[in-house]
Amino acid sequence: ELVDRVRDGEYALAITDNDMTGMTGVEAIAELRTTHPDLPIYMLTYNSQIGPQAQKAGVTAVLYKDGFDPEQLKQIVSQHLSPNYQKPAASQTSY
Repeated sequence: ELVDRVRDGEYALAITDNDMTGMTGVEAIAELRTTHPDLPIYMLTYNSQIGPQAQKAGVTAVLYKDGFDPEQLKQIVSQHLSPNYQKPAASQTSY
């Protein structure tokens, strides 16, 4: 559903979990990168082993649910919706 919604609409960013029905978050990220190479994509997961796979698929950043602060997600969304938003350098996208 995530892939279909992004493909059919215009979004400032995408947020996914790795555990989804039909495909994993990593698979969704890889598919989205083919049509939306510049779309910021964040993935939530408990599984620390998924990070490298998500990075290879093109995720902007992985947010680990263990110890996750919802305020962090609010900040990320606010940044991307700001009219003054500037895409950070790749080295600045880890959370």
